[in-house]
Amino acid sequence: MKKFQYSLETVMDYKTQLLDRVQREFSEVMARLRRQRQYLELLYERRRELETEFGKLKQRGGAIQRFQLFQEVLDRRSEEILLEEGRLRKLQEETDRKQTELVEAKVDVSKFEKLKEHKLSDYQRDIRKADERFIEEFIIHKR
Repeated sequence: MKKFQYSLETVMDYKTQLLDRVQREFSEVMARLRRQRQYLELLYERRRELETEFGKLKQRGGAIQRFQLFQEVLDRRSEEILLEEGRLRKLQEETDRKQTELVEAKVDVSKFEKLKEHKLSDYQRDIRKADERFIEEFIIHKR
């Protein structure tokens, strides 16, 4: 009997390459998401520091221009945070899409692997049957 050959091997290889690409893309998006979250945390921390400093200035008292300057800086920081939160949401959406794409690619590869296992099992069963027939014929001819 001829050697086992899976007829969909090239398709399975393509799907595996696709899965590898999607995994890399997902990892890259997750890394960008982590960096964005870290950057946002840094912005939150800087804003808290500014608010604390502004609170101290209010208690001590000071020039109106200094109050206005602090308020402008706090406003700009809040605007920047809103912008970065929007970017974070977009990255989260992209991550969700890539995760869905990753799951679909894994399912595709899994289907082809299961089919290959099934075909290999059938092939091995056919070999055993052929061997058994050969042995039976050998025994019959021996008698």
